[in-house]
Amino acid sequence: MFAKPGLLEEGLRRAREAEEKEGREWKRDPPKSLQQGCSTSLVAALDPEMERNNGEYLVNGKVSEFPPPEWAVSQENQEKLWEESEVLVGERFRW
Repeated sequence: MFAKPGLLEEGLRRAREAEEKEGREWKRDPPKSLQQGCSTSLVAALDPEMERNNGEYLVNGKVSEFPPPEWAVSQENQEKLWEESEVLVGERFRW
């Protein structure tokens, strides 16, 4: 199963709008290598220093200077993202 046509463009549009709403200019970062792309997840999972930052939002392996916007951490949106992910992979996961 493939992503819906226009999904990336819609996501980029929403990112621009969200940043503008917060009074910030949105710029798309250049593509990352495989190593760069996984580095923040590895820092979050393996760096003992991150224990004191539990629950923080990380960007490029560091705690972000800006907190995530409310829509990014809402329970309702978490559930929508989970459901959409199940649709995209064609499988349901139950906890």
